[in-house]
Amino acid sequence: EVLVIFTTPYFWEMSLQKEIAVQANGSPDAKYIAFLRTHLPNRQRSAITHIAEVEYTESNVPRMSMLKGLSSSIKKDFRHHMKLRGTDISGTHKQYVFKKGSIKKLIRPIEHYGPGPMIKFRTTMSKLLLANTTRDLLHQRDK
Repeated sequence: EVLVIFTTPYFWEMSLQKEIAVQANGSPDAKYIAFLRTHLPNRQRSAITHIAEVEYTESNVPRMSMLKGLSSSIKKDFRHHMKLRGTDISGTHKQYVFKKGSIKKLIRPIEHYGPGPMIKFRTTMSKLLLANTTRDLLHQRDK
């Protein structure tokens, strides 16, 4: 029901401006996207800070379309990120389109703790709202 995705500042800006999130084509569908925001200012710990309700998803969307309407500095950050990851900007991805105005800040951030690569993971809304840290979510997921 909830897909938690790691979100760098430029992906966060894109989500706010365009009310979308993007992932690999094989990513699961979800009713909600929770944003685990990384690279926060002032060396703050990465945390799940916001959630959005998904209106619909589309697969095989051209990656270039996510750049339309963004500032040149954000576009530059995206291109640099994709080059570092070896991602083809002319490829496609899955796009989660949010219900208008549905990006909401959580009452309290859910701080990111624990080892593991930066991957997306699924959880339920009730587990998300009960968690204090992502470690709680990852342990609940195994039960």
